[in-house]
Amino acid sequence: PLRAYTTGNVSGSIVNSLVASGCVLESAHVENSVVSNNVMIKDGASIKHSVIMDGVTIGAGARIQNAIIDKDVDIPSGSTIGYNENQDRERFTLTTSGIVIVAKKTSL
Repeated sequence: PLRAYTTGNVSGSIVNSLVASGCVLESAHVENSVVSNNVMIKDGASIKHSVIMDGVTIGAGARIQNAIIDKDVDIPSGSTIGYNENQDRERFTLTTSGIVIVAKKTSL
């Protein structure tokens, strides 16, 4: 089952999204996204217009938008993906339509 916790001062939310079983959301905001099995989204993280695959951990305060995060990626606290086109192009694959693709088991 999905486990959603309020761990900080602000409660989390899930808006217009699919979240699979085995996920843990700690005061996170998920909007217009698909979150696969066994994903951990920590306190204050924000996910918008993205697909998060199995086994991903998203650190506290991380912000992700317009991205596909493949399996077993650990995104450190405070990271941003999808907010700076030049930075994303250097670190990841960026499609012509502006979607950021983070490959499987990428180390950030």
